[in-house]
Parts: sequence; C-alpha cells; structure tokens
Amino acid sequence: MKYFAFWNKARTYPPALMALVIEASVKNLSEVYRDNKITKCFSSWENKKNSYFYIEKEIYETVNDIIKKADKNQKILYNFFISSYNKSIKMVEFSCQFKQDDLVKKSTKELLDLYKKFNNIFLNFYGYATLMALMGYSQDNALYKKADRTLKEKTRNCPEKFAEYLVTLTNPQQRLKSKDFELEILKITKDVKKSANNTKFKIKKNYKDKIDRLKEKWEWMTFDFTNNSRMNDDYLVNLIFEKFKIDIDGKIEEIKNYEKITKKEFNKLAKKLKLNKEEISSFQFISDLGYYKWAREYGFQGSYYNLKFLQDEIGRRKKLNSLENKYLLVDELKYLSDEELKKIAQERMKFSFMIYDIKKGLQSLVGKATRDRFEKIKFTKLEIDKKLEKIKGTPARAGIVKGVVKIVNTSEDMFKMKKGNILVSVATTPEIIVAMKKAAGIITDEGGITCHAAIVSRELGIPCVVGTRMATQVLKHGDMVEVDANKGIVKLIK
Repeated sequence: MKYFAFWNKARTYPPALMALVIEASVKNLSEVYRDNKITKCFSSWENKKNSYFYIEKEIYETVNDIIKKADKNQKILYNFFISSYNKSIKMVEFSCQFKQDDLVKKSTKELLDLYKKFNNIFLNFYGYATLMALMGYSQDNALYKKADRTLKEKTRNCPEKFAEYLVTLTNPQQRLKSKDFELEILKITKDVKKSANNTKFKIKKNYKDKIDRLKEKWEWMTFDFTNNSRMNDDYLVNLIFEKFKIDIDGKIEEIKNYEKITKKEFNKLAKKLKLNKEEISSFQFISDLGYYKWAREYGFQGSYYNLKFLQDEIGRRKKLNSLENKYLLVDELKYLSDEELKKIAQERMKFSFMIYDIKKGLQSLVGKATRDRFEKIKFTKLEIDKKLEKIKGTPARAGIVKGVVKIVNTSEDMFKMKKGNILVSVATTPEIIVAMKKAAGIITDEGGITCHAAIVSRELGIPCVVGTRMATQVLKHGDMVEVDANKGIVKLIK
C-alpha cells in the first residue's frame, strides 16, 4: 500500500480545515457514493506547510469507477456537481452571520456550538465536493484521456491548433465570480479615466469609499485559509491602474456577453471539427465540470473567510493568535486549557499529521510519535532524471514564451516574482494570483484542464502548461526556459 501526494508542502491550509477535508474524503464521500474505494488519507504539516496524501490505488479506482458509470449516464455526476454547488451556497449563507453578528456578545459555548454546526455543514458539502476535486486533479483519468484522444485525431493535420481548440472546447460556459469581480474593477476604472485621477495616490484618496466596498465584498477571493488576504487598498488600486491601457468598454462587453460568446465559439468549433453527439457531450461535460468545480470552490473559500471572524473571537478568548486558533480542533478548544491549546498549536506548526481511517476515525499526532509513524509510511515516488532538458504536460492556454523560472507555491513566495518571469508551482491557488498576473508563462506539477492554473491562465491570457508532475523538482530558481503551451512542452535553455 503506497500513498501519493495530492499536494506536497505546497499550501498553508491549517488543521482546522484539513481535518474536515480528510474525514469528508473518506466517510462523507462513502455516504453519498457507496462505491467509494477511499478508506484512508492523511494530511501533514512541516513548518506550517501542508501536504495531503491518498492511497494511490484507491483514488484512481474511485475516480475511474464513477467516470465509467457516468459514461453511460452523465446524470450521476451532474447530481454531484449541482449538489456540491447548492451546498456551498448554503454554507456561505450560514457563515455570513459570523461576519455580521456581534460575536463579542455571545458566550464561548454559543460560539463553539456555531463552529461545530459549521463543521457539520462543511462535512456534508465536501462529501459531494471531494469527488470533483479528485476528478480535476490530473489528466490521468478516463474522461480527460478520451477527450484528448478525440481532439488529437481531429487535429492530425493541424497539430499546432490542439491547445487553442482544447481551450475553446473545455472553457466553462457559465460566468464565474472571478469575472464578476473583474467587471466591477473595470467599471470603476472607466469612471476613474473620465476624471483627473490619473495617479495611484489620487485613486486611493478620491475613490476610498468604492475601494472599501470592493474590499468588503471581495476580500475573500485572496484569503489563504490561515489569517492572510492580499486584497488591501494597494492591491485594488494596482488592479484599477493596470487596466488604464486596455479597451475598457470592449472588455466590459466581453464579460457581460461571456456566456453567449463562449457557447457560440464552442458550437462553431464543434461544427468545424465535425464532432458527433457523443464527442460534443464529452467536451460539454468537462466544461461543466470546470464551472461547478470552481463555483463551489469560491463558495468554499468565501465561507471559510467568514469563519475567520468566529475563529478569531474564540482565539481571543483563549489567548491564541489568529494563526494558532486555526491549528486547533473544535473539541480541543472546548475542553483543553489555554496553555495546552497554545502548546499543541505550536507543535503542529513545526511537524504533525492527521490521518482519517474509515475504521478508526481521526487520529492526530505531534512530536516524536509523528516522526516515527511518518517514517514507516510508503510513498509513490516519481523517478526523475534531474538532468532532463524537456518536460511534458498538458496545454491549458496556448502560446510560446521564454523567461526566468520562479518557484511560487504560497503567498510567502510571491516576492520572488518579477514581471515576465515564468511561474512554476506544484499547484496554483487563489492566494497567489498577484504573482500569476506578473507571469509570462505558468507551469504546474499537478492539475488537469479544469484546475485553477488552467482557468486563471485563460482569463489572464497567459500561456500555461499543467500536469507536468515534475516541474518543481527538475526546474529551479533562475533557470531559463521556453514554454511551448501549444504542444505542452517546457524546454530548459542552456
């Protein structure tokens, strides 16, 4: 039995979140999908960097089993999509009270009861959502392979068009919240350009009310699930200022008509390639997976941002800082002393892991016991030739660019990025979008054509190759590379 890394030391997700994720991925998924083969998974922390592991055989059997069923009846998976999305909306609605209510007036017991109730809502939601996360993880499942084979056959005489056509056929055909946010930025920019506010200082001063409203409404989009959000005044002013040079009216119309344009391009290309009904259905299905996967992800992120207000009030009463309280579980906060809580939180940040077993439930280890247990676990290792000069992945957004490599996995790494660099990541997340905007090209280890890097690179118009599996291990800071996102190839330039 070997585990493989869903992500490895690549995120800052804390135990308060990941304890729920690993439980839902085993117990709650089994409740809504009886043929779930996943019996255990675990999450670990080293110097506050989170890793997440599954048993390799179990995850692939589960994903391919449901894809096989869905190939005969797509309603099976659409039920997961819609249920997950609807439950994410309810979770956001429930969490809004944490931001709006006067939490100071509530007793500690009342706060902990609310926290427990939120966790139960999350477990129910993620029982559905986890399958979508697993399906979007890589290109290795049967659904993506089938689409890949179809398009390669259709572009035999024009292989240079493969990446462009793949994007057109798999783009979400419904507008995501990221575009709603961009639309609001564009409308403010249009107003700013009509005035004499042509410097960042003037924008910050004269548009303070609008910037504050933007921050209030959208700050959750850059929340990293610990205690950081990058959406401050400077962030928003920079977004406004950087749009001065584009055709604002044209971009506003493009976003307003996004759904109509995207569907029209899909239908036009499907006709050009002479796709049959089954092939059209397969690409439409991937497109919908991309939409629902990220629509529910935004609900997930928004609700956890709201939860931060509840967590912080509980932490204040327990003499914990904003990060420490997210390294603790509800039952611990309920029964342990302030001194014990602080000690456990600090130990977990240094080195710890939690494992959820379908038979044994949740186990949490810190200190020497963690090291001893961890060293006995067997992991799937990818054989990598560190002298490789070419890496292959999946094109996510077409284009060819050259640049200097910067490895960025968390918001703490973003200072490394300069305009025109090539961003290399295990897997991108919303918290590093600031760095992604500076990139000339994007490369990831993980992900398929519905992953975060794929969706965002299309919105930003940046060439992108996902699912290389080894980019962060072969490439290093300062390497010069050529990203050929038409073919999905990254070349190291001597």
